[in-house]
Amino acid sequence: MLEEEVFSGAFPLHEGRYQVTEEEIKHPERMNPRQVLYWYWARWGCWYKYQPLDLIRNYYGEKIALYFAWLGNLDTFIQLVSFQGLYTSWLLIASIVGFLIFLYGLITIPQDTIA
Repeated sequence: MLEEEVFSGAFPLHEGRYQVTEEEIKHPERMNPRQVLYWYWARWGCWYKYQPLDLIRNYYGEKIALYFAWLGNLDTFIQLVSFQGLYTSWLLIASIVGFLIFLYGLITIPQDTIA
């Protein structure tokens, strides 16, 4: 769009590369903010870790960090609710099995011999 003169100037949203070298892993102080966020937050290997909200706030700003904090809390709540739902579904299966055994007992009462 700059070449077509739609815009007169542009500013890149992210400066620097995000890939991290072995040397930078050994010396994290040499990483740029984008690399730090990638290494501690945006990699697939970090899916189970807590969000580094301070790093997010320093890079993206207060509003975006607050949004990610809210998403993290919402995700935790949904996990708790889904665990409760899983537990309840297990109880449903057990209650169905118990009901079937009860029906079997009712059906087989006439064939039961008295001891």
